[in-house]
Amino acid sequence: MDTLRKNTAEVINEITAKDEFTKKVYESLSAFKNRASTWSKYSEKVFYDSIES
Repeated sequence: MDTLRKNTAEVINEITAKDEFTKKVYESLSAFKNRASTWSKYSEKVFYDSIES
């Protein structure tokens, strides 16, 4: 998995370096993904805690 992540990052860096619009879209997507991930940690915990009870 680490190799896949590394290769994916390299490809994304190459693509975003060539096109400013693509870079902007990817940065926006990444920011959303980070915010959503943080929220998911809390919301999913509540869900899993409720089904374990």
